[in-house]
Parts: sequence; structure tokens; C-alpha cells
Amino acid sequence: MQNIVTASKPYLVMLPYPVVLYMPAAETTLNSEYVDVTRTAFENLAEVEILDLAQPIPLADLESALARATVLYIPGGNTYLLLDRLYRSGAYHLIQARVHAGMPLVGFSAGMVICGENILTTNDYNDCGSIEFSGFGFTKYDFVAHYPSGDRGEETRRDSQIREYHSSHANPVLALEDDGSVEIDSKGAKVVHGHCWLFEAGAEKILLEQGYTGRCLGSPWRR
Repeated sequence: MQNIVTASKPYLVMLPYPVVLYMPAAETTLNSEYVDVTRTAFENLAEVEILDLAQPIPLADLESALARATVLYIPGGNTYLLLDRLYRSGAYHLIQARVHAGMPLVGFSAGMVICGENILTTNDYNDCGSIEFSGFGFTKYDFVAHYPSGDRGEETRRDSQIREYHSSHANPVLALEDDGSVEIDSKGAKVVHGHCWLFEAGAEKILLEQGYTGRCLGSPWRR
């Protein structure tokens, strides 16, 4: 949670009434314990509002909530469920528009994976039967969350999944271990913290150093 606060803080400080819009749509049901943890983490920094897409929400209320948001925070869960709810609620295109207009989005796990071109690199099962697979497309990279550290068997399995993905998709993939974080903006994509691996079709994976930066959104990673 501390990494989420650290990523959000620059956008919250010095504002009179900052709002973190917490959207746990990747969870089957709203977890009150996670809500309490999030509110405690942002105490004295911002008000935390909850946007629960598990329940029907009028489009006008979605628009109003996103308009109030200083930062949108999307945590983890099932990426297919998250995307399905975004499309069904109408929030998908509203969020895209707000982010392109300048609203910061901080995503963890499923909330990160959904920022890529598609969500086909997720390790989740499509239990909800989602027919949508396109991510927000904020960058040409696709993402893998919870890339294994210290488990050779699981690492081999995930590497095989990514190679299979590259058999039909050209997008480079950024695989983050649990300590890793990446910042993406109009200037490029930068490894902020921890371990992040770059996978490109037909090439060996590369561990990117902290501070390593892509040239710009939609361009190949700078080596």
C-alpha cells in the first residue's frame, strides 16, 4: 500500500481538497477491510471516495465521481472481471477520456494490467465470460503482474506464457515483480522501483535497471 501512496502523493499535496477515487471493480464483492486500509493509508493526504461497479451506477453519477477525482486508484483482483464491469457500466470510455485529459491513474495488479493494449497477459481465469479483452491502451506495452521471484518453476511457466503471447502479438511486455513499479506519462515509461523485466518477441528477457526509460509512449523500449 505504501507504493500506492507514494505514487499518488505528488498529485495530492498542495491541493485544498484532493480526492482519491478508489475503484475495486476487480473484486467480486466490496471488501470493507480493504476500504479501511485504503482510507487509513491516505489519511491526512486526501479524501477517499468509493466507486463500486459491482452495483449499477447511473452514468451521470460515474461522470460526477470521475470529475471530482484527483487520482483514480484501481487495485487488484480478476482482470477479466474488472474489464467486464468497466464496459458494462460505461466507465471504460469515461476513464480513458479523463486520463487523456490529465487525471492520474494509479493501478495495482489488475489495475496495472488493464492499462496496456490488451489484458491477455493476465494470469487470471475468465470466470465471468468476458468478451472484451482490450485494455485502456495508455501505452503499447502490455503488463504481467506478480512476476515470480525465486521460484524457478513458476518463472519458467510465466516465461512460456509470455512467449506464447508473442506468437500472435507483437507488443513488448513489462513483467513486474511484487516490488516493482513503472511510471508512464507523455514523456515515456520509467522504472521507478524494484524489479521489472522486458520481454520482446524473439529476444531474451532483460532485467531493467531502476530509472531505465522508454523513449515515448508507443515506441520501443530504449536500451
